Amino acid sequence: MPNALMLENAIADVEDAVMPAGRWLPAGASLLQTTDPLLRQLIHGATADPQATQASRDAIENLFELLARQAQKPGHADPQLPQTPEQAAALLIVREAMHHWGLDTLQASGN
Repeated sequence: MPNALMLENAIADVEDAVMPAGRWLPAGASLLQTTDPLLRQLIHGATADPQATQASRDAIENLFELLARQAQKPGHADPQLPQTPEQAAALLIVREAMHHWGLDTLQASGN
């Protein structure tokens, strides 16, 4: 799991990657739709509901805040966060994309 410095560096790298991609979105886009199982798990974690199919940007932001607080405390594992680097990376990328692209909702569809 990332420490504070790793998380800050990753945020800068991801911002650099996602900000230019926002120009490819349709005007007025507000929904990020996915079929990815990893992102479905993020929705479940962000909403605390294993049946949820969508999470708001605020819910994703709140989950990210848990990751940021955990990164400030070496050796601490927040029980609300999956403790895998893949989950941490996915959370960071989705959070930055939703923030910089102005998207309100992450929605899982399909199986």
